[in-house]
Amino acid sequence: MYKNKIKEFRKECEDLGITLKTKGGLETFDTEFRENVMKKGFGNPTLEELKDTFDEINLLVGVKGQNIEQVEKDIELGLENFERVCVNLYKEMEDIMPGDEELKKEFMEKLYDKYKNNERVDILVENTDFGVGD
Repeated sequence: MYKNKIKEFRKECEDLGITLKTKGGLETFDTEFRENVMKKGFGNPTLEELKDTFDEINLLVGVKGQNIEQVEKDIELGLENFERVCVNLYKEMEDIMPGDEELKKEFMEKLYDKYKNNERVDILVENTDFGVGD
């Protein structure tokens, strides 16, 4: 909604001595999956456009149709191109999209230890891990 105004907001904040950091809920860099399965409506921005808009990126893990290779590639792309990466394990909402508990388990077994101590990676195993919600 405000994506196209971020540059303007950055300038206004900079004029006030404030550094504006933005986080985008991209969910995955796989455009086909994001738009056709997740139905995000994010479009097909280039990596440069994303980097120009966001400082941090949110990724979603545990949706039916994802695989562990895709998840790791997303995290690595995020680390290569953004200040921070937030990995959210999907809490299934059947009316929105089906979850994949096996993939979440595989993430915990294969990738969690690799990224858990990375100061640039936040991992939300539960959607309340930041102290928000029930």
